Amino acid sequence: MMRASAKAAGEFALLAVLFLGYKAVRLAVAGRVDVAFDNAHHVVGFERALHLDVEHGVQSLVLHSHRLVVALDRYYVSMHFATFVVFLLWLYVAHRDHYAHVRWLIVGSTALALVLHVVFPLAPPRMLPGFVDTMARFGPNAYASSAVASLANQHAAMPSVHFMWAVIVAYGVVRAASSPYRWIAVLHPALTLFAIVATANHYLLDAIVGSALLVVVLASETAIARSLDRRPIAATATIAT
Repeated sequence: MMRASAKAAGEFALLAVLFLGYKAVRLAVAGRVDVAFDNAHHVVGFERALHLDVEHGVQSLVLHSHRLVVALDRYYVSMHFATFVVFLLWLYVAHRDHYAHVRWLIVGSTALALVLHVVFPLAPPRMLPGFVDTMARFGPNAYASSAVASLANQHAAMPSVHFMWAVIVAYGVVRAASSPYRWIAVLHPALTLFAIVATANHYLLDAIVGSALLVVVLASETAIARSLDRRPIAATATIAT
């Protein structure tokens, strides 16, 4: 029992260290405001060229309902981290055989996201003319506290870690659980995508890039597994000759 508890504590300590390291590096590269706004204009232009510039339209729809806007703000502020922690606890306790795979997906995709935050700082739509910063106007505001604002890099919109982690939660639940109701988990990334766009915290492209990073990490895991499977066969063949 003590050994299992120590192992669980070690697992979550590792994730906590990785998360703190992620936040520390994000803060270390914060402050490139001019570059972040230049990149924002490039993203807007790129989306417009591909007819992906849906942010204005989506936000215009929700602004007609004060309650809906506040609900989406609350979802953005509160559900991101809370849902992720509950999911990890559930996976570790009830479906530990899937935990290592999901952990690799979390670490790999978040590391790649951090690289993008470093090389491509990006101001979110809410900072651009024509958009409404719904958190500041309607609340709750994740950055209302000066202490929180000082610990956050608000120019790291690309990719959307909110959306990436929501997809990981849904993917993990669908893969690990056996109940037919497990597909309800897909609503989480769907609602998250709607929330991040409607509140102007992210561009649609941020979610697309986040999804692409998840695919890259999954593909890399498959490639590594195949390489390890082939290695003993190659070694045996060498010995036989």
